[in-house]
Amino acid sequence: MKWSRLFPREWRDEFGADFDATVAMSDPDWKSVLDIVVAAARAHEPLSLILAWCGAAWLNVAAAEVQWAAGWLVLSCAVLAATGPRSAVGKSLLVFTAIPLSSAVWHVSPGHQIHETLVALIPCAVGCLVGFAMAPLFEGRRAKGA
Repeated sequence: MKWSRLFPREWRDEFGADFDATVAMSDPDWKSVLDIVVAAARAHEPLSLILAWCGAAWLNVAAAEVQWAAGWLVLSCAVLAATGPRSAVGKSLLVFTAIPLSSAVWHVSPGHQIHETLVALIPCAVGCLVGFAMAPLFEGRRAKGA
């Protein structure tokens, strides 16, 4: 597999061939694959933030049950926190804004109160905490050179 396809085009044009050759020679295990995926997510940080926001807005409007949007908020905020812990709280708050804004724009339910959308902060906070807990696992592997 060409793992360099996960990275932005500019990076891929400069380093892709060498990266793919190195990965092919090393016969990566699941931990190495996880490291590659995390590095690619960090390289696509603006795209992952946009995907997290749009996914939350769409699920808030389209899903019949609130659990889908809440699950997405937990998952996306956890990934954002694990791959970039320094700015995770700000990113999670930005992803949270998808809920009240999509509710306001698409009128999810008449009489929708702002305090009802504030509940979406809970899955964002849980996702942040899970991501913070996962972040040292990724940082520790990189520091050891594993």
